[in-house]
This record gives sequence, structure tokens and C-alpha cells, in this order.
Amino acid sequence: MKILGINLNHISSAALISNSEIVAATSEERISRIKLSREFPDNSIKFCLNKANISFDDLDAITIGWNPGINLEIFKKSYSYTYRWFPELLYLIPNQILKLNNASFDHYILQEFKSINLKKNLKIIYVNHHLSHAALSFLSSGFKNSGILTVDGFGERTSTMWGKADKNKIEISKKIDFPQSLGSFYETITSFLGFTPDSDEWKVMGMAAYGDKKIYLKKIQKLIKLKSSGEYEIDLSYFNYFNFESPGHFNNKFIELFKDIPLNRKNLNKRHYDFAASAQSIFEDVMFNAISHLTKNNFKNICLSGGSIMNCLANARIAKKFKQKIFVPFAPDDLGLSIGSAMYANQYIFKKRSKYEIKPFTGKEFSDREIESKLKKYKISYFKPKSFYNTLALELSKGKVISVVSGKSEFGQRALGNRSILADPRSIKMKDIVNQKIKYRESFRPFAPVVLSKFLNKYFNCPPNIQPTYMQYAVEVKKITMKIAPAIVHADNTARVQSVDENTNQNLNKILVEFFKLTKVPILLNTSFNLKGEPMVDTPEDAIKTFYTSGIDILALNNFIITKENEKN
Repeated sequence: MKILGINLNHISSAALISNSEIVAATSEERISRIKLSREFPDNSIKFCLNKANISFDDLDAITIGWNPGINLEIFKKSYSYTYRWFPELLYLIPNQILKLNNASFDHYILQEFKSINLKKNLKIIYVNHHLSHAALSFLSSGFKNSGILTVDGFGERTSTMWGKADKNKIEISKKIDFPQSLGSFYETITSFLGFTPDSDEWKVMGMAAYGDKKIYLKKIQKLIKLKSSGEYEIDLSYFNYFNFESPGHFNNKFIELFKDIPLNRKNLNKRHYDFAASAQSIFEDVMFNAISHLTKNNFKNICLSGGSIMNCLANARIAKKFKQKIFVPFAPDDLGLSIGSAMYANQYIFKKRSKYEIKPFTGKEFSDREIESKLKKYKISYFKPKSFYNTLALELSKGKVISVVSGKSEFGQRALGNRSILADPRSIKMKDIVNQKIKYRESFRPFAPVVLSKFLNKYFNCPPNIQPTYMQYAVEVKKITMKIAPAIVHADNTARVQSVDENTNQNLNKILVEFFKLTKVPILLNTSFNLKGEPMVDTPEDAIKTFYTSGIDILALNNFIITKENEKN
């Protein structure tokens, strides 16, 4: 069974499942070099098919993490009664048929598609948005059964979904529909602070550490009410995000409520930080209340997913508050829907049972021969040391900033060691060095630590009910960590930690082991290998360009090392 998953929401991506295993997956932005690309993932699809050495003729199904049949509650005659050119019959006829059938699909729409260029029928499956989110989380968790909570802006028309899952089905227990949306609420906060909604929410999360949550808590509580059922209700009279014909997320009533906060956000002040802190606190309260509904049903495991679950600060506080095992996948946002929809179809539609052990390293990789060929082509000096990992660790210990391209690129928005910038966390100055000379981004943005797994609990207050393998949680750091690795400690004494061993990332683990031998510190600063406004590097060419247009000191491509000192000599 070969299934191609496609996502077009927010960040385009594609993934290929073959014999119940993820063969390849990547985001379109990595290849097109257009950050957060929403273009149809032509390049990603080609990569996945080429990786498996197959064509469309070999596919059994294509999945999409959005069920358009649900959106037929508003039936537009102009789209479905007439057509401007013959290919529009592709959707005109299904629209009519689905309308007659009331389009009340709980799980998926299944079609048979036969093109003149294909040798066999190809199933096209539209999987419900939140079921795709839930499938990625549950089927990669390793749990036999679990409670489910998915939260985002909206998918089809649902913004929040509760349910339960086992190997046979995912069952929805209840849901909240748009415009009641916790994700859209947080997008509004992002917009009011002068950032791009549905893109810069992590900036709000970073700002929250510098503010006093008590300042605007009561005012923001007017905007959203908690219910004993675990649900919430937003006072829509303050918002405008549901009015698609009028731009903006908030209205004049919202502005009047927070009139003491300057709308000119070029120079952020204490009021902006207090507002962010209060909003983050309310967001967490809503999440706590939502999860309490699952805990009342005696679930021992809880799987979270959806764009709102990218809020790693809330994730860690959820894990601290509840005793259940909490699981967050490496791509809980819409980027992961290409994988999630394909997994859902494989498990629940085609009944192909398997125990998924999914790692996020599913993208492009390059052989030493390919990399050396590129270096020679561009006449770049390089060397290949005998003690590669020791050499990198030694340079890191001297304060050098190193960029790494190794193995398959990561799927998702977190750099997990294969397309990373690494630095020594022992100096508080390193945070500003990486921010100003390399990342060119806001000073309030934190950097993540990567730590050898066996030292995780020595340096971080990590709740025992989570595994922070893929930067899903911003946990509290211990006092010893503040002393030995201040560069990775955020203003609220948290850090979005990644634990590493030889099973999760062999190359990164070796660098850490050597750095620990030299410094007695098993921690490195880890951030994504890219400049502000650009996607993470994917290819050697991307890496070389970013290296020479930034303040990075050393570039490691597989086992090759390039330094700017070599170029000068």
C-alpha cells in the first residue's frame, strides 16, 4: 500500500507512506526557498516519489487533510451550476452530488479518479482536518489508547475537538466550531502586538516571559469564558477574524478595551510585554480546562495536536499540571497534515496495522561525493579531519558558532540537529552573538538547548510524563543550568529543551559527547540553520549561501569542514 499525503493549509508539504512506513516527507518551502509557502507542493511530491523510485502509477491513494464536503453548508451556485472551462467539471459534479447527500461525512470522502495518463484507478481521500491532526499524534505516540485533544484556528469548520483513539478507530466525543476558536483568539493577540497572525505566534510566547500576567488578566478574561464542560466561549463582539470580507482580527471595541497599549509597535514597551504575558496565561487556562474534560474520563494517556499545540510553553505547563502521559508530535501544526492524513488512511481506512515509530528525519540527504563535488565546483577550501566530532566540539568550546548539515533534513519547524546552528551555551553573550550577527532577529526570542538524555533531569525540571525529544516543551531549568549554560535560559527560567541519545540523533549525540568531554557541560545551544525570513537550509547550496551571508564561523557538511579563516588564507 503506497499513500501520498498532501497538505495545502498554511505550509504546503507532501509525505509518502509505503508498507506502513514513512518513506519521505518534506515541506514545499525547503525546496522553493519561499518561507511558509502555500503553493501546491509540486516539488515536495516529486521528491517523495523520486525517493521511493516510483511514479503516480504505483500509488494506491492520495490523501488531503481537509474534507471539503463539510464546507458545503454554504452552497455557491456560481461555483457549482456553471463552468467556465471544461476541467471545472472535476469539482462541479462532486459538489452537486455531495449537496444532494447532505455532505454529512464524519470521517472522509472517498473518490475514484482515473486519468487518461494513469494505468489504474487512484483513490483520492479527503480526511477530516482534525482527524488528520489526531492520527499523527496518536499513531506516532506508541500508546495503545488515548484521549485526544486537537486545537487550532479551524479546519473545515471545527476549531477544537475532543475524542479517544485506539488501533481500530478515532472517535470524536465533542467539538467546538468556528468562529469560537482558541487558535484565532491567539492569532488576534499576535496581530494586536504588530506581528503577522498565523505565523508569528511564537514571538508572543517569547515576549510573555518579560511581562507581568496580572496587569491585563482581568481585561482579557472578558474576552473568553471557561465552561465546566471543558469548553470555552469567546465574546465575538471584540473580534473581527471571522469577517472574511473585512481585514483585521480585532475591531474598535477591542482597541478601546486596551487603549493604554500603544498601537505603534515599532518600539515595544512594558505594556506590550504585560499584554503578551496575560494572553499567554489565559491561553493556558483554557487549555487546562479543555484537558480536564479528558482527565474526568480516566484516560491514562493524552495526545495533543493542532497548530495551537506549537505553544511549547503551554505544553510543558500542561505536563506539569496533569499526571497523565502527554504526547505532542514533532509537527502538530498543519505542516504535519500530509503525514497525518496518510497515516489515518493507512490505519483506519485500509486497515493496515502497524506500530509507527516515526522520526522527523524524512527529507533530503547528500552523500560525501555529492557534497565534495559542490565544494570543488564553487572552489571552496575544505578539510576532512580524522577526529571530526572532536574537532567540532573543540571549536565550539573556543566560542565558535558552527552550522551543521548532516543526514536527512528534519520535517517540521524545529531544527533537531541535522540542519542546525550550534554554539557554546556557557557564555551569556552567546545569545546576543547568535541573535545579532547570525539570526538577525528580535532580542526577546529565546534559544533552545540540546542535552544528552542521561543528563536531562540533572539540568532541567522535566515532568516525568513527557519525552522532550523534538522541542515540544519549554520546561523549567534548574539553578545549576542557569550557572553553567546561561545562553539557553529564557527570561522566565524556561528552555525549549531537546534530549538526544544515539538512537534519536547519532551525529548530534557524538558532538555533544565530545563537547562534554572537553567542558563537563552536556548541553549546546541549538537553533535552526537559516536567516530571518528564510526557511531552514535543505541542500549544500543553501548551506553555503547562508554560511557566507552570516556571521557563522564554521560550516560542517557531512564530514567536511569549511572555515572562513581558510578562505582568507
